[in-house]
Amino acid sequence: MKNLRFIVLTSLAVFLFLLSANLAPPAEAGGLPGTGCPAVHYRIARGDTLTTIAWRYGVMVGQLQQWNGIANSDRIYWGNVLTIYPARCPAPAPRPAPKPAPVQQGAPVTVISPVTQYPASITVIGSGPIPCKGVCPVTPAVSCADQRAVISSPAPNSVVSGWLTIKGNATHENFKFYKLEYGAGSEPTTWSWFFGGEWPIWQGTLGGLNTGLLPSGTYTIRLTVVDKTSNYPPPCEVTIVVR
Repeated sequence: MKNLRFIVLTSLAVFLFLLSANLAPPAEAGGLPGTGCPAVHYRIARGDTLTTIAWRYGVMVGQLQQWNGIANSDRIYWGNVLTIYPARCPAPAPRPAPKPAPVQQGAPVTVISPVTQYPASITVIGSGPIPCKGVCPVTPAVSCADQRAVISSPAPNSVVSGWLTIKGNATHENFKFYKLEYGAGSEPTTWSWFFGGEWPIWQGTLGGLNTGLLPSGTYTIRLTVVDKTSNYPPPCEVTIVVR
């Protein structure tokens, strides 16, 4: 009889020890109210168990039971909300950047204009290319009637040979295309197309002409800019001498 009583008391002591160990986790596990992370509130979904929820938040099943007064860990109901003190605190949300202070009404406002790119040199009739110092505008080599069609290089009556690069402006508010042509003599009666494009050019390379394929003599280069209505401003012409 004494042996039976001893066995019963021993079993009861072991049971109480295990129960207290499960309900009172060590402090290093975190998650105790007031000593761990801030509480989060989790709504139980279909298929959830206390084991899976505890694993998700890094805590123990006994802690979930203690915080939420759950006597039977196998009896939870979806839709109920659990209070959980997770073992790993979430990272703080980034703070929004401060808004710039509004400009006071009547305060002066500085407007910065876009930077204009200028070439390394300009061409002056009779003087050839002159290096730019600081800021200098582009001066066309010939006097063209419309700045939308300008040949700035070569200069009039330039003596050329081999590959010739033509530079200038080819632009229009209703731009469609531009074309470069050449003709024999200073006042050609017929023109031959040699270059063109369907994109506007401003102070850049318009095209090139292989003068090595032409007999020596005087030629005229003509630039025409055509708009979307098939009209065009006055073409720009420059005379060269091929050697």
